[in-house]
Amino acid sequence: MNNSDEPNPTMIRYLDGELTGTELAEFERLLESDLALQAEFENLQIAKLAVVNYGLKSQVAAVHRTMMDEFKQAAPKPIKSGLYPFVRATMRIAAVLFGFVLLFGGYQFATVSSSKLFTDNNLPYDVSVARGAAAPSIIEEAYVKHHFSSAANALGANPAPTVKDQFIGAQAYLAAKQPAMAIKHFKQLLNKGAGDFKDDAEYYLGLSYLANNQPAEAKPLFEKIYHNPDHIYHTRVTYWTLLRLKLLIIKNPGK
Repeated sequence: MNNSDEPNPTMIRYLDGELTGTELAEFERLLESDLALQAEFENLQIAKLAVVNYGLKSQVAAVHRTMMDEFKQAAPKPIKSGLYPFVRATMRIAAVLFGFVLLFGGYQFATVSSSKLFTDNNLPYDVSVARGAAAPSIIEEAYVKHHFSSAANALGANPAPTVKDQFIGAQAYLAAKQPAMAIKHFKQLLNKGAGDFKDDAEYYLGLSYLANNQPAEAKPLFEKIYHNPDHIYHTRVTYWTLLRLKLLIIKNPGK
């Protein structure tokens, strides 16, 4: 781990795709287990993407051109060898790829939004009704029929809902595009322990925050899920999900 203000050189090489073999495998194992290194790596990626969005692309391109000019001046003149044309062609390809990465990063920064993150990660909750089970409650029955407003209203009229009914009712509020009310009920559930619905409530509370344009509130929930392999939604929250979420927070500070 690099303790100076300069980025970890191995990390830079990894980000540039220069690590191979054993060195690559060892760094990826370290990155997977070292939370501080993960944070540094994520910040470095975010910084590269933010540079594009804030209009520094031309400056980066100018530096790149300068490096190319210096390379040409320093390179020996070819006599009868085809090596220099090959290197020059390789550098051109590298320049094109470099530009593509910058454009892609800028696009991601410009287009990321709470609503898009919500849509990309939303998994509509399916209530299964087992044969021989007790008759469903009014809330559950309305939700199963996709009468989300009716299910939400039924929850609002119930002063003492069961854990299951409150969870389904909160889902109904989310589906009915009332994320603020969904947040209220998911938080109440988690404060009470939420029972078998704890993992579900955490994930959908995070989604509710996104639907309500509160990405900063969603971040600790998704980070918790990402770092807990036993969480039932662990595979739903990826490294890419967290990176886009952090970009969104940088783009919209205070939300």
